[in-house]
Amino acid sequence: MRGFAPLLVAALLVLGAGCGPQVIREIVYDSEDVKVQLRHTLEDDAKLPLGYDQPVTIADVRVAHILASLTYSGEKHGPRPAIPNQHLYDLAEGIAKALQDAGPDDEIVAWSISKERRLVLFTEMRTTALKLHAKDDQLLISFYSIDRHVEREERREPIEPPLELPTTDPAFTLDPGKAQARVGPRTLSIDWRDPRYRKPTGLRAQDGKLSRRTVIMQQDTLDEEIEAEIQQDASDLAIPPEVTDAQMRAFDQLDGARRAGLVTEAEFQRRRRLILQGRLAEAGYAPEPE
Repeated sequence: MRGFAPLLVAALLVLGAGCGPQVIREIVYDSEDVKVQLRHTLEDDAKLPLGYDQPVTIADVRVAHILASLTYSGEKHGPRPAIPNQHLYDLAEGIAKALQDAGPDDEIVAWSISKERRLVLFTEMRTTALKLHAKDDQLLISFYSIDRHVEREERREPIEPPLELPTTDPAFTLDPGKAQARVGPRTLSIDWRDPRYRKPTGLRAQDGKLSRRTVIMQQDTLDEEIEAEIQQDASDLAIPPEVTDAQMRAFDQLDGARRAGLVTEAEFQRRRRLILQGRLAEAGYAPEPE
């Protein structure tokens, strides 16, 4: 009987662990140096609701342009690329697929591992890890780490970002560019529909100096991507023939505000959805009383 109590306690701990929230991981992209996962939390056999605007289709070329535009500063250096150049396209491919596969309650977690041999025998390992989701035509990207040195003892287990972002201040400072805004010390909000992300982006070397090498893509493929997105944008903006006069007036006012630069693209899309749903007051265009 003396050995029964520890066994009973162990059994209860196992049962208790099964009753609490469970994080489910689904591998989307897995290479030697780049990993992309979908994660969601199960609680009482139901997904913990997050309410993201997913799935969403973003061309992997556009994702690559977005990733290439992300920069950060450190304590001892100015702006540098946040994403290692050698992993840019693999990460973009995995993230684009994850965004297309994700549901509204999934988070996307991605990380890269860089290895550099030093002094013949010693290999230095560094990792950049992030998680992201889509919401209101914005891509929210949060960084666990940027170019972090991986200690030797960490390498005994597969490298994988934790469930939650660190609560401590990071050693890096995110430098938002155009169509980007900083949301907290680790997160950027990116207007992924912005036309600037349709074009190839110059890559910068890891030392921060501008590289002479640019992103090389077949121009025909790029033109097809751009044309498809233009057609999709036009389709998305088409006004159904059955709208009411009040809805049409609201559309005209919203379009005028957009052309005047009074609303962001994300706000334009949000109001447009509300008008299509007939929720004019919530969109800020309540019909005038007769």
